[in-house]
Amino acid sequence: MVMKKSTKYTYEIVFVLLAVAALFTGLSLFSYSPEDPSYSNIVFTRYDEPINNIFGKTGAYTADILGTFAGWVALLIPFGLIYVLVNIARVYKGRFSRVRAAGGITSLVLFLITLSVLTGIISETDIFFPDKTGGGLLGIAG
Repeated sequence: MVMKKSTKYTYEIVFVLLAVAALFTGLSLFSYSPEDPSYSNIVFTRYDEPINNIFGKTGAYTADILGTFAGWVALLIPFGLIYVLVNIARVYKGRFSRVRAAGGITSLVLFLITLSVLTGIISETDIFFPDKTGGGLLGIAG
């Protein structure tokens, strides 16, 4: 199958953007600190307080949002993005159909949601985010 030049560039741009997103998300989550300013820990008076997250306030807020919504399952999101990258590369090289790649990505999203809901059913507090409920907001929904 011969790919149009514009389609080829689209795959390449999406691949690079997802790779940057996976790196940013992963490093933000793995350098999470509950003391960092975030939506769960709003700091109005201590502007000079050091931030432990590698990406500063942006990383701290990102980690907090993901932890609030998915709990410890948020730690799997960077790996899910890597899985999406692999699927995009396979479609780009003609080894996968778009439908098969989309099915795999949909299955991954459903798996992460289910895991978060089950974590909320099993435990009251989260393993990685101790100040949040088990499974995040998705866990509360379960």
